Amino acid sequence: MRNSYVKLLHTAQQDPALCTKAAENWATLGWAVSRNQFVHQLDRVRDIRNRIAHFDPDPLPAQYAEELRQFVRLLRQLT
Repeated sequence: MRNSYVKLLHTAQQDPALCTKAAENWATLGWAVSRNQFVHQLDRVRDIRNRIAHFDPDPLPAQYAEELRQFVRLLRQLT
């Protein structure tokens, strides 16, 4: 996991203290969604963002744009 936001929420980490803190962070949010699914989607957003930020010459596939829209909708529902 390379993303700081992912590290704040995902328990798949080597440091037990970070695992515990990630579980506490997720519980604090109180969101009624699957943490694994949310973290997976958050990591996908990171991948897409990196592709854009590092000036990948290939056009962004429509699928990526749709994934971003879906994630935005999810965040709006949760907040």
